[in-house]
Amino acid sequence: MGFLAQAGADIALVDAMTVFGQAWRNIVAVPVRTEVNASVQIYNVNIEPLSRLSLAFVDTLNAIVKRQAACDSREAKKNAP
Repeated sequence: MGFLAQAGADIALVDAMTVFGQAWRNIVAVPVRTEVNASVQIYNVNIEPLSRLSLAFVDTLNAIVKRQAACDSREAKKNAP
């Protein structure tokens, strides 16, 4: 995505890891402070089992998603008429 801006598309919306993972010459990063709803998808090679580290990552990610969903639900109930 950062390549779009670098190639002359003028703007690109990228995640923080993309911004800080590269040395972007002539690119200015402007943080966007807003809530973003996005799905999370994990892909793996189907013929090989996930490593213990990968399984731990999936477990951690699932816990974060569930915790966020619970917070969102409580917030929605609090703001309901």
